[in-house]
Amino acid sequence: MRLRNRVSTYQNPDASASLESRVMLAATLTDFDGTDVNGYQVQNNAWGLEFVGRSTSTLKSKASSAFNGRGARIEITQNSRQTGQRGIPAGFPSVFQGDNSFVESSVNPFRSAGIAQSQIDSIPIDFHSNGGSVDGDYNNTLDIWLGGTNREPDDFLMLQNYNSAVANASDITNGSLGQSQPAGINPYTSFGPDGKRLNQQQLDELKTRQNVEVPGLTGRYDIWAGGLGNQDGVNTVSYVLRNPGTSQRTSGDLNALIKDARKRGLIGGGRLTNVYAGSEVWRDGVGAYNEFQLDLNRRQPSTSNGSNSRPQNNRAQEPNRASNSNNNNNSNNNNNSTASDRQRRRPRRRPRRPRG
Repeated sequence: MRLRNRVSTYQNPDASASLESRVMLAATLTDFDGTDVNGYQVQNNAWGLEFVGRSTSTLKSKASSAFNGRGARIEITQNSRQTGQRGIPAGFPSVFQGDNSFVESSVNPFRSAGIAQSQIDSIPIDFHSNGGSVDGDYNNTLDIWLGGTNREPDDFLMLQNYNSAVANASDITNGSLGQSQPAGINPYTSFGPDGKRLNQQQLDELKTRQNVEVPGLTGRYDIWAGGLGNQDGVNTVSYVLRNPGTSQRTSGDLNALIKDARKRGLIGGGRLTNVYAGSEVWRDGVGAYNEFQLDLNRRQPSTSNGSNSRPQNNRAQEPNRASNSNNNNNSNNNNNSTASDRQRRRPRRRPRRPRG
């Protein structure tokens, strides 16, 4: 079954406010509401509730500023859904920059068509979450869209933190993470998704995905890939953080993760179109939050003498949002006037199922 969701269409609670005042606003979001915070689109994205009935379930979140006005934060404030259905999460409350063909963040470092991997020098990030400090069945994840179209990528590359004492793939058995099992094959398993025992070559390959360090990025990871992670033609690769604890801050170069996955042959060379930070939530999770900040440094073309100029920071290329707030707000109002026409469903990650 193909699962889709709609995207956020909520207007900024004070579209006439200057950037300096808007960065401090906190907006309550429900259903498919979304709002702009510091150039990031923050969305409640309660797509899973369509499958269980909105009259009996509610998912709400709160959007606010983060990292001294350089980033955005989303926090789950209400989730009345306590049981899952066919592995479907209640939603994916999240922060993103990019363009998923229905909604584009007001600052889009990747442009509408995405950016080629060869043009990326680095993607400095700061990602802070409190997974594990509140009860529930959810994850905290960075979700990178590569290749395909803005609506349907070729690859989902994810960096994930699971809210469980069972934090490492070597300890995970079917169902031990509840419904929030990572997509792909557990790198510590001896069996494939068909239940058959893996041969030695396959086992040796899985060993290279255990307790991985990604130079340029904090933390160590177990890589889940292949098997049922590849659904609907969208390849899914999950770098699952080891020993995340109750508060985790991941920083460094997100491009290092893309390079590592491509070097391993787990993803293709498609253009980068979107980066999300949020929580897939199945049960409870009230109080779980994600704070996210991203920059993009582009590679510069070679000069006539063959040398390269310094990497170009994308934020310097964006118009001054404070001095152009009136122009931006007029554009936002025009976009929002047709938002209801764009309330169509788009692909989201497929339902998690226990993996071997």
